[in-house]
Amino acid sequence: MAQTEARNRQRRCLTVDGGIVTALCALTFFPTVTGEAAHEWLGLVFGIALVVHTARRWFPHKGRGALVLQAALLVDVAVCTVSGLGLSGAVLPSLGLYVSGGYYLWEPVHAASAKLLLVLALFHLVYQCDRRHPRQGRRECTARVL
Repeated sequence: MAQTEARNRQRRCLTVDGGIVTALCALTFFPTVTGEAAHEWLGLVFGIALVVHTARRWFPHKGRGALVLQAALLVDVAVCTVSGLGLSGAVLPSLGLYVSGGYYLWEPVHAASAKLLLVLALFHLVYQCDRRHPRQGRRECTARVL
């Protein structure tokens, strides 16, 4: 009974992480499909959700690789969200706020951080899968991505 509950919890975690990576791919590579305003609002909600998710699942005792990966995810999500707000043509103006710096400052930062976020999210998913599903011949999983 306890093993079934643990296995169900692992599946839920992998489903959430897989959903996050899938949504991140859709937001990163297809902003024209959602439209610019929807892309900005979804990105803001998604950025806040990722910060909360990463902060809730903070595991400094799981090894240096996990700590580095989670810290990199947290910083990159913050950079991507802030740079996205800097480019905002829908979110900030609807709140009566404006950011100086313009397109030439924020666009390269946002593009690079969004691509890095996708890579880090994929590493996170692989790390979670490898940690939860040890390879044959091991008593416990000690694999680390980083």
